[in-house]
Amino acid sequence: MAVSTAPAAKQKLLDLFNASVDLTGVTRTWAAPTKDEEYTEEHVWLGDVSQTEKWASLGAQKRDEDYTVEVVVQVTRPGDDEITVETRAWQLQAAVTAAVRADVTLAGVLSQWAEVVSTRMETRPAGPSSWLAKGTLLVHCRSRI
Repeated sequence: MAVSTAPAAKQKLLDLFNASVDLTGVTRTWAAPTKDEEYTEEHVWLGDVSQTEKWASLGAQKRDEDYTVEVVVQVTRPGDDEITVETRAWQLQAAVTAAVRADVTLAGVLSQWAEVVSTRMETRPAGPSSWLAKGTLLVHCRSRI
């Protein structure tokens, strides 16, 4: 039985983000930071995977995988300029989207495609004298395995 393509797809997404000139200087990691000192002013990380599978009419050997990978972009800045913080988060969101669009099969990991299907952006105070903007993108992946 074939193993899910999700781990390999996550690795290729991280590779794409690491290769993106638009994300130069931004911390990029496989998962969310775990300690305060790991949080940086600009961070992109891979989050949870939600998956469904379909076996219908594919026989016992093949199945269609359909899943989403969360990608989180986060910007924090000291001061009182929430507009600049959120604007920068939208720029990171665009860079992530462009990286996915540049290689929709994730270097051949997917037999079908990947695409960014939604984004949720939050902006709020990060403390008494700083702002945070956090975008959660869903990258929808399809593959036959």
